[in-house]
Amino acid sequence: MPCHNYTLADLTIDASAPQEEINALIAKMGAVVIKGLVKKDAVDQMNKDFKPYLDALGVEGNDEQWDGSFFPSTSKKVPGLLTKSATYVDKILLNDTLNGIADYALTRRTKTTMSSPERYWSTCKPQLNVTGLLEVNPGGKAQELHRDDAIFHDRIRGSEVYDPSQEKSILAMVALTNVYPENGGTNIVPGSHIRSDDLPPPTYEDAIQVTAEPGDCVVILCSVYHGGGTNSMKVGDKNSVRCMALCGWNCGYLKQEENQYLQLKHEDVKKLPLRAQRLAGWDVSLPYLGYVNWEHPLLTLGHDPKMVPKLDDLFYDKDQTPIAVKV
Repeated sequence: MPCHNYTLADLTIDASAPQEEINALIAKMGAVVIKGLVKKDAVDQMNKDFKPYLDALGVEGNDEQWDGSFFPSTSKKVPGLLTKSATYVDKILLNDTLNGIADYALTRRTKTTMSSPERYWSTCKPQLNVTGLLEVNPGGKAQELHRDDAIFHDRIRGSEVYDPSQEKSILAMVALTNVYPENGGTNIVPGSHIRSDDLPPPTYEDAIQVTAEPGDCVVILCSVYHGGGTNSMKVGDKNSVRCMALCGWNCGYLKQEENQYLQLKHEDVKKLPLRAQRLAGWDVSLPYLGYVNWEHPLLTLGHDPKMVPKLDDLFYDKDQTPIAVKV
């Protein structure tokens, strides 16, 4: 039986609603569907901007781009959207409503831990975590329900009321096409953002599947269970392709103290021992934290692709033997 009797209407709110109402709804549900967040002309422009990148990946998806278990092989994934569409930057990355949610969930303000009587407030603002275009074509299989914040290895202890201090990231997904359950609408489990990791994970029976029109935006706290749906339609059917533009934020302190990527020249990093390259940041923290163009960052240093982890090896340990670890 489902955990709650929520419907899609319980997650839905108009873009004109006050920021406080939108924040309160996502705190309760773990996700919101914001109607009409992006206007039609901006959606049309983004579709025009992104079309060459999608076309370059083939007609129905690209098995070579992804043939692992996390994404369906019929999906198309385009990274690095900030330099591919000025409209994306203006209407999604810099959107006041989305940044209002990010500020609510991810801004941290603490006093410095100084031994002197003078202690000063320090505010840590959210930062961009991820951008991407995700198109699911007919035949795409549903993802397993998962939490995106698994990349940060923080356990959810469970509670009755949402506490923003538990959150590490949020994700906004703007519909660039019509989104239906039939073409792969995202499955979301309302309320699961406060569900303890000690409980059995929810099932698809607990989930609500998203329906959205172009310009609507689905925003999830990354502690909420969700997963892309099955695209059960046929190639060529009307509305058989589901495309969404993704933009995620995370806590601004989730970075290295010393920015190795800007401080070091790539030609100098290439001369370092492989272990030093990995420690400096040219590595992936499983699952999939730190990829470049959906691939391992060592490839940017010219390493042989055959010797670099790829696909599911960017998500899971090869050795699945249980070991005792501190949590």
